[in-house]
Amino acid sequence: MTYFKNQRTVSETIRQDPNWIKFAQKYQLGKTDLIVEVERGGKNAKEYLVNYSRKIIMRINPKLKPKDIDKNEYAENIADRVAEFININNETLKRNDSLKNFADCLREIAQTTEEKT
Repeated sequence: MTYFKNQRTVSETIRQDPNWIKFAQKYQLGKTDLIVEVERGGKNAKEYLVNYSRKIIMRINPKLKPKDIDKNEYAENIADRVAEFININNETLKRNDSLKNFADCLREIAQTTEEKT
């Protein structure tokens, strides 16, 4: 995930930077099937994204004040914009069982739909 939509060269540079790769691998274990629906008071997907976004913001600008970090952290109302930056490819599917299961379900639905027409 990257927060630099219009600055492709910056995001491409970050994606190739060994320090950023190490940072991302530390927090992206690829076990998305272990993340369950958000429950009140739970420590689930939304909470993970909020905490992870805060870590990214602090890494980009360690001098930010807490109130500025709060303003820029992940919030549910920007989920669609964040989704624009998620790349799903064969490598991603290999690391994420839940995405593979999702892809299998979509494939099954597509086959069922084709059979009906």
